[in-house]
Amino acid sequence: MKEFNLYKDIKNSINQNAFRIKKYGFKKFKEGQLAYEYHFTSTNGKGDEIDISFEAISSSPIWVRINNTHLERILEDKKLEEIRSAKNALYNGNFNKYLELEDAKYLGDNFENYKARGKELNDQELNRIFEILGDKLEELLVKSDQRCLSIKEPPPLSDTVFSLREVSKTAEFRNDFERYKYLIIETDKCQIEIFSIEELNSALEWLSDKNITNIEWEFVE
Repeated sequence: MKEFNLYKDIKNSINQNAFRIKKYGFKKFKEGQLAYEYHFTSTNGKGDEIDISFEAISSSPIWVRINNTHLERILEDKKLEEIRSAKNALYNGNFNKYLELEDAKYLGDNFENYKARGKELNDQELNRIFEILGDKLEELLVKSDQRCLSIKEPPPLSDTVFSLREVSKTAEFRNDFERYKYLIIETDKCQIEIFSIEELNSALEWLSDKNITNIEWEFVE
């Protein structure tokens, strides 16, 4: 008879799919526990972290955070939404009855649902998550940064990080910054607000680390 163990099942699925993010420098996932949550985290040595977590209950959602930003805040994916909707349909009825009646029988019923269909849905969900990460992780790392504001349409990018770094060293630029005290940098993925020279230097270094070269920038009154 096949054995089902939520923790081992999810761990195996993560490990089977982790190869998709190795090209971005992310290392083997480390395991941890916070109260009733299990966490699997991976870092790339540049301050970026992917965290996959779930609760110790068969009907638990699987949460994905990139640099502490939930994946669904920075990405819409129809296929992933369909899988998660199927999980909700599988579990929510019994779980709501458990909350209403405080009868553990309904948790047992959901474990049977997990064995019948839930494990397969979790495997599909994690496979899709890693497909997304494999294709779009660089973009998602940019969007996950708290200093980045989302943009609807990429602007025409006529300048570069290098040229802004060079011009920022000039007295004229420093005088303009002292006057305006507010600068916006736009990339094809996000917009960054700058309120000090220190923030500018940090942003330029961050953009270089993310291999973003083309930008548009302007002072704002």
